[in-house]
Amino acid sequence: MRHIKKFVDQPEANRSRNSVLYYFVRVFMLAGVILTVLITILYNLESRDFLKRTQLQEQHAVNVVKQIVSDKFSTIISDITFLAQQNELHNYLDTGDVRMKQACAKEYSALLEAREIYDQIRFIDLDGNETVRVNNVDGRGVTVAESKLQNKRGRYYFDDTLTLDPGQLFVSPFDLNIENGSIEIPLKPMIRFGAPVFDRQGHKQGVVILNYLGQNLLDELISADRLLYGKMLLINLDGFWLRGLTADDEWGFMYGKGKQRSFADNFPREWQKINGEIFGQLVTTNGLFSFATIYPTYDETHCTTSCTTSIGKEASCDYSWTLMAYIPADILFAHSGKLLVRLSVVAVLLFLFATLPSWFIAQFISQRKLKELELVRMANYDKLTNLPNRTLLDDRLAQLFHQSERNGQQFALLFADLDGFKAVNDDLGHDIGDHLLIDVAERMINQVRRADTVARIGGDEFIIVLSKIDKVQDAELVAAKVNQELSRKFMIKGQPVQIGVSIGISCYPTHGDSIDQLFKSSDHAMYCVKRHNKGSFKTFDGTRCD
Repeated sequence: MRHIKKFVDQPEANRSRNSVLYYFVRVFMLAGVILTVLITILYNLESRDFLKRTQLQEQHAVNVVKQIVSDKFSTIISDITFLAQQNELHNYLDTGDVRMKQACAKEYSALLEAREIYDQIRFIDLDGNETVRVNNVDGRGVTVAESKLQNKRGRYYFDDTLTLDPGQLFVSPFDLNIENGSIEIPLKPMIRFGAPVFDRQGHKQGVVILNYLGQNLLDELISADRLLYGKMLLINLDGFWLRGLTADDEWGFMYGKGKQRSFADNFPREWQKINGEIFGQLVTTNGLFSFATIYPTYDETHCTTSCTTSIGKEASCDYSWTLMAYIPADILFAHSGKLLVRLSVVAVLLFLFATLPSWFIAQFISQRKLKELELVRMANYDKLTNLPNRTLLDDRLAQLFHQSERNGQQFALLFADLDGFKAVNDDLGHDIGDHLLIDVAERMINQVRRADTVARIGGDEFIIVLSKIDKVQDAELVAAKVNQELSRKFMIKGQPVQIGVSIGISCYPTHGDSIDQLFKSSDHAMYCVKRHNKGSFKTFDGTRCD
């Protein structure tokens, strides 16, 4: 009987084990479904977040490089404007004195050697004759002998510049230098800037031409590659590569049809969407394209508003380049595969360690939020001094402007430029220079109220915004305090450092009824201080600084 009972009970035991296995499988499958849903959600979130962060980073890099290029062109435009109004040149035009001509050439040489970005500086008379010409020879300004000067009548840059009115500038296409009818080898990228020259009686006497070494601009793009997942590119108005995916792609418009390569050849659908746009981003199966338009002589706002007329845009607005940060698809989407592997490992660990899921989820969310906060910080604050940068400064100024306009309040803008900072960098090194900038920022902050703003907008350029003043003298008092404070000796890593600061002041609404006008007024006042009385301050009064 016991044998029979054992035999009968055996299926019941098997049913019990099968039931446990069944529920285990169901629980396991349910856990698997929940885990799969969680992993899928995390995967999609992180993938989108990575793309968002990447887009922000790439667009930020494009904006930074665009600003750097714009600053370079501002310097060049300032130089060509200065040369067109050069006293030595005007004295030569008035007197014909050979000594004034030699002084003019000496000034050209000094500028060429100081900037290190020009290949040639020339003054060409009305007949197209080179009157003064200085060449860049291994970083030295060499004056060309009179017997070797050439006639440039018929050359497009001379003829086009000669037709301009006072204050207008000529900018040539960005192309390769031509010598004796052939492309110069090694390749020498070149941009020519020109300005008409008028004598003191207002009569046109010729043109000044600056040959800018375009490799300086391309080097900025090469440097920016280190900050990107992909590559920084440059495309001209017709879509030809100025800096391409490979060296063979570049300067196709300078060669025959067999060697011409353009952005449209590589990315025809993308070119249809990008061509004609001012800025933007595009994600396609070919990758991520982040782009912005660069106008050599006008900014984006000018060329999208005031330049537009019933007959089209001005020539300077028509001439532009497209700056682009490009990430190929294999690099852009490779992150997804790596992310999936990481999440699979997480899933295994979640099965093995029930207490770990919360930690992993918190880790993902924390990493994402920290990265977003870091992007916001990078976009709004200067990395070195932790002061507001130009982006945050513009936002605060816009709010302050509307508030002051509504309440009838006054505020002041102080444009401060350090004196002697370049010498510190050159003599003591950039590490000392960086620590000096940090100490300068701290001293400036200590001289203003908490409601005021101190921002760093360039290498050694700072903006102080006094949010509310009763009279201009209030701003001058702060400028005097800043001047006095920064004139005190700094001790940087045991090194005594002495600098100064030149400050230009503008007040709303006395010196401008817009933020741009206030910037120009304070910049003009600071420039006057730089020229005539370094280490002091000046309130804008509308006078020239010749």
